[in-house]
Amino acid sequence: MNNKTDRFVVGQIVNTHGLRGDVKIKAFTSSPEDFEAFETLLVQGEGEKKFKIENVRYVKGLVLVKFEGIDDINAAERYKNRELYRLRADYGTLEEGEHFIVDLIGLDVIDEHQGHVGTIKDVSTNGAQNLYVVAREGKPDFYIPVVKAFVKKVSIEEGRVLVSLIEGMIE
Repeated sequence: MNNKTDRFVVGQIVNTHGLRGDVKIKAFTSSPEDFEAFETLLVQGEGEKKFKIENVRYVKGLVLVKFEGIDDINAAERYKNRELYRLRADYGTLEEGEHFIVDLIGLDVIDEHQGHVGTIKDVSTNGAQNLYVVAREGKPDFYIPVVKAFVKKVSIEEGRVLVSLIEGMIE
């Protein structure tokens, strides 16, 4: 199973800001501050053209970005309501044990004692750690904390996650 995408939606331009070409972005990343690490972004409808980020600021929960070459409100206006993408390659190499959420969704969850217990539907954060949201046919979803005690091996290539669940984790 390989559902890898080469690009990720990281936000959407919701409006212009001021007269100098800044745009307001609703961030879809885990933190709006992630935009400070982005050098370039792709804009929906503009193919593979990379837009270089000159400046990042914040206002009322939105990210304000100034792109190089977009120097007035009229130039910025044409990009309203378009999604922004970041290429997988732009993230560099992930640390061991790190995975893109999109690559985890749909993986089979195999318990070392019970066998197949469901598939990963989503990854949620409860503050302390990430949680795999596991869907089961005809039964309620359940959560697995993403810690070594429970998650033994993630194999994107094999399409599965090997886990060791404790009694009471699944109803």
